[in-house]
Amino acid sequence: MTIRTTLCLLLWCVALPLPAQQPAPEALAKALISRDRSFSDLATVRGCRAVLSEMFTADVTIPAGPLGVLQGRDSVLGLYAASPGFATAKCSWTPIRGGISADGTQGFTFGVMTQANTDGTSVPFRYLAYWVKGRSGWQVAVYKRLRSPAPAASTTMRTAAIPPAFIAPRSDAAAQHTIEESLAEAERSFSREAQTMGLGPAFAKHGSADAMNLGSQVDSTFTFGAEAIGRKIGDGDTTKTSPVSWGPDRVIAASSGDLGVTIGMIHPNAPLADGSKAKGFPFFTVWRRAGPGQPWRYIAE
Repeated sequence: MTIRTTLCLLLWCVALPLPAQQPAPEALAKALISRDRSFSDLATVRGCRAVLSEMFTADVTIPAGPLGVLQGRDSVLGLYAASPGFATAKCSWTPIRGGISADGTQGFTFGVMTQANTDGTSVPFRYLAYWVKGRSGWQVAVYKRLRSPAPAASTTMRTAAIPPAFIAPRSDAAAQHTIEESLAEAERSFSREAQTMGLGPAFAKHGSADAMNLGSQVDSTFTFGAEAIGRKIGDGDTTKTSPVSWGPDRVIAASSGDLGVTIGMIHPNAPLADGSKAKGFPFFTVWRRAGPGQPWRYIAE
């Protein structure tokens, strides 16, 4: 009997499991982007409606223009089905950037999409998706697709937004409430400061250097960088006021406290001719920060 065996018998040696290896943030982001691409591959065969139904969570939310914020998979797909060609169309899309929360449970992707209709026509879009990871894997909880006047000139992949290290997911309700309230306050502060510095400067201040703005239907591409976004939104405005104000009605945030999304309505400040409040329009914004106590900055909207 060896000395090692004797010692094990005396000390009741048992085989202890090795600590689980923590996933690398780069790998988590890569897996999310791959998931996005895999849904696109399916949609080229099974069609837009069938695959988006699988890709969306049951309570998926979209900004629906004059209809406001629309929630629920059936309601969202019903709205999309009303657009020409969607019901029978095949879709394909290419993510050009993704990002992941430190706990690996939430993330975002954005990119370009083509809807190929059965009559031979095609419609280009840009999209932004906020993902959550649950029992069914990655699914989209908040989504926006925006029609483009022309196909994107470039689909070059941009560097993923990844945290410095993985943090195990937490289930502390009080801590989660604190995270969500801090994000909601960041959105409210964004609106408050826009009232006294103007929309352009507020967008420049509250965005990250690598932020993305989806633009409008007259745009054929994204705008990148908070400074560029601020210049575009504030173009021609020489006042230090904002014509609109806004705030979050719903917040989703990762337990790691570094990634989240705000959903709400933007309201014109000026009343209608009859003195009543003007009808607003919906928004959602993806936010990111370096860590607890650090400032939130929008990264995609």
